[in-house]
Formats: sequence, C-alpha cells, structure tokens
Amino acid sequence: MNESQFINQFEIVQPKMYRLAKRLLTSEDLAKDAVQEVMLKLWTKKDQLYKVNNPEAYAMTMIKNYAYDILKSKRHNHLELVQERVSDSEENAEEKLEKKQSLALLEKALDQMSYKDKTIIQLREIERFEFDQIAEILEMTPVNVRVSLSRARKKLHEKMKIILAQ
Repeated sequence: MNESQFINQFEIVQPKMYRLAKRLLTSEDLAKDAVQEVMLKLWTKKDQLYKVNNPEAYAMTMIKNYAYDILKSKRHNHLELVQERVSDSEENAEEKLEKKQSLALLEKALDQMSYKDKTIIQLREIERFEFDQIAEILEMTPVNVRVSLSRARKKLHEKMKIILAQ
C-alpha cells in the first residue's frame, strides 16, 4: 500500500476515531494523541493491511483498545458525550437551556455506566455503525451486540429516571 492509498483508506475514518477516543478519554488532547499513535501504527503495518477485511472496523478497534490502555494506566473513569453544535440563529434561549439540561442529564447517566455499555451506545447511536461493524470492533457476535445495546439502552433509561427523581 502506497501513501496515497493509505490516505484514501484511512482519511475518512480519522474523525470517527477521534470522536470515539474523545468519548472514552474525555480530553481533546489525549484523543488527538491517540489518533496519531494509531495512525502511526497503521502506517507501520501498511503492507499487511491488505489481509484485513474491514479496515475501518480494524482502525476503530485499534483506537478503542488504545484508549482502554490509556484509561487502565491512568485509572480514568470519565466519559463525556460529544456535544453537537447547533446554530445560534436556529434556537432561542429556552431551547438552548432545555438541550443543555438534557445533555447534562444524559452525560450524568452515561458516567454511571460501564465502558462496554458506553462504547456500544457511542458506536451505534452517535457514530451510526452497523451491528456487524460494532461486532468486529468489540469482538462480539452481531446478536450479542444487539442484546448488549438493548440492555445498555434500558440501563441508560433507568439511570436517567433515577437522576430525574432526585
């Protein structure tokens, strides 16, 4: 694989890698560093990548594992939800406040969940990966991904109810 083929292959997956790393590591700088490290590892393996069936899932698995390694080494327990920016002209102050409160509630509930549940929700609901891709990234079967996602959604819903009741 030459440089232009490598760039074409992995340029589109870099933003997804960054978002997943940022979600897991909660730091823009750590996420950027993680993506750079994984891209460097991919580059050093460029001649072996032709064996990989799904390079995007392979790269996402690498970034997930790298982020988990960092989390384990630092014993870091936070997960933050990526905030989607909405144009100021489209929202009034009341809508902004309501969205901010909803996002804070969601972040608080997600903070109380396991890494596996957070990751599954991130990959499916935010990144919009297919079940087969998530299965490959998380080294699970597609059926297990569906079951885990369903359970994670239920846990998230219950945690949000508890937080609202407080």
